[in-house]
Amino acid sequence: MIIDQKFLKYFEVSDVSFDIDDLVDIIEFLEMKPGSLVVDPYAGMGLAGIVAGAYGYDSVSVEIDRDNFDRLSKNFQKAPNCHNTSSLILNADSNTVDWSEHLQPDSVQSIITSPPFTIGEHNTDPSINFEETNAYRIYVERIVENFLRLKIFLMPDALIVVDIGDDISKEGEVRGLIKDYFIELMGRNGFNVEKRKKGKNIELNEEYIFFRVSKTES
Repeated sequence: MIIDQKFLKYFEVSDVSFDIDDLVDIIEFLEMKPGSLVVDPYAGMGLAGIVAGAYGYDSVSVEIDRDNFDRLSKNFQKAPNCHNTSSLILNADSNTVDWSEHLQPDSVQSIITSPPFTIGEHNTDPSINFEETNAYRIYVERIVENFLRLKIFLMPDALIVVDIGDDISKEGEVRGLIKDYFIELMGRNGFNVEKRKKGKNIELNEEYIFFRVSKTES
């Protein structure tokens, strides 16, 4: 199936985090086997899972916000399933969901996600005061903890693709600090930055970070 802007006519995709062209580049870059499983723990409108399905991959999409989930559900219902793929959608908090109820160990080929790093403007976590200096660090730590909980379900050669956003805050330096801390913290937990190979059909800017999973315990 050809994925282009016409593909979006099926869906309600206002305020989506992912750009459709970027998602296509990511999916094609990963070169996964048909039937591979893609997980999006911060699914938003579900576009990552929908595009993965259009390429013949199964998906699990988790979204905490009820309004977003309702739109996500409608989007998946409208999505043309040309490959008879499996798509599981959950209205849940991915930071507390019991992944073992939905995933098998070593079953996930890739995580493709866009966490809501702009959450400071519309805080959905009352335990974090985003007016404090270290609030974003706390939030980043929770995201990394979530990836760490998913680690047992990732295949040994799995890749994690994270959109850290191009407008995290009005202060440009905050985005750089978040990116650096996020990469540092991921590295401490066995998720190492993967350099994109030249010659691949991918032209993504610096807001996308690719991590290769290391399942060797130190």
